[in-house]
Amino acid sequence: VINHFNLETNKSKFLLKNLKSLNVDNGLFVDHDQVDVNFRRSASNLKLIDVLPQIGLNVYDILRHEKLVLSKPALQSLVERLK
Repeated sequence: VINHFNLETNKSKFLLKNLKSLNVDNGLFVDHDQVDVNFRRSASNLKLIDVLPQIGLNVYDILRHEKLVLSKPALQSLVERLK
């Protein structure tokens, strides 16, 4: 769980560098209702990285990735949704 997925730029190289520091090379990132545009664009060029709003989270995408990364607001929304 991380605070947010906001990026200053939409460069895939920048995102890849940050993901390596987190040790994520195959992951599903789930954000609240609105996914940051720069993050989404950067991730779209990376083969094993996917980004979804929390409402689009599904079992297929979770099982297809090695790591699941949630933003704090997405986690809170999912907890409420699954009560």
